[in-house]
Amino acid sequence: KRNRVSYPQRLPKSHKRTYKSTMNSVPSEVKAFLKFGEFKDLEKFKNNSVYFGKAEHYRELEKQIKGQGDKREGAVTFPAVKATLYAKDGSGRIYHFDGTINTLAVIPELNRVPIFCLFAVYDKDIQAGKIVLSKEIRSTIRSHFPKANAVAVVKNPVDFNHRLTDKWEYAISTGYNVESDIVHYFNLEGYDTVDPSSGKVVRAVDERYLDYLRISKAYNVKTAYKTLFAKDEFFQNEQEYRYVIPKALLPDGQNGMAIKANVGDLIELENLDEFFDRMT
Repeated sequence: KRNRVSYPQRLPKSHKRTYKSTMNSVPSEVKAFLKFGEFKDLEKFKNNSVYFGKAEHYRELEKQIKGQGDKREGAVTFPAVKATLYAKDGSGRIYHFDGTINTLAVIPELNRVPIFCLFAVYDKDIQAGKIVLSKEIRSTIRSHFPKANAVAVVKNPVDFNHRLTDKWEYAISTGYNVESDIVHYFNLEGYDTVDPSSGKVVRAVDERYLDYLRISKAYNVKTAYKTLFAKDEFFQNEQEYRYVIPKALLPDGQNGMAIKANVGDLIELENLDEFFDRMT
């Protein structure tokens, strides 16, 4: 038998938003980068050491703290479908999906890919020339990064981006491409909606996410790393800008690696409490 798949109702057009690529550039509305963490770690960042963690590690980290960890790192969320899978040898049915849940498929090739994350400060976060984050965003940072007691401020994100991509000695010497982009946020849990043909409540697909996967060609093994730039809306207050090195695979048992990069002169360190207190 052939595998059978029945897709649920999709979102109305009013909910759709076509994905637009911003790959390997810093959008003009991004005015600064922030890195939240412990002072001892950010001092290393200030001293030109950039720490990349691997996707698999962040996936496991959600078991300890969701926000810093994410079970979808290095995985694709397939929309809820009614599907019956059959054994290739014809021995019978393997599994049946009833169409009520989304399916998370881990991409093995991405498990060991290194990731470096920053917070992107947008036009909306600037008041009278100063960074002012909303109370909601500050609360999210406190919750998602409970050990953070300092912040690294990068006031020239475009120069920083050049130094960590096309001008980076590490990338030039190894021949590895460094991919950077803002993180795009989608409802990866899906939406409940009523199927007009049956009157039943079904799980709808966030077509913005499907647009992203299709247009960015994230289904292709060679460009599957682009799924690392798509996250659930739960994380949207983290306003991430990411760097990914698709071919620099980390060894098993190693959660990350620190790489030398000439970025220290662009970084200012501040106490996190004082940084947030100025915004109230």
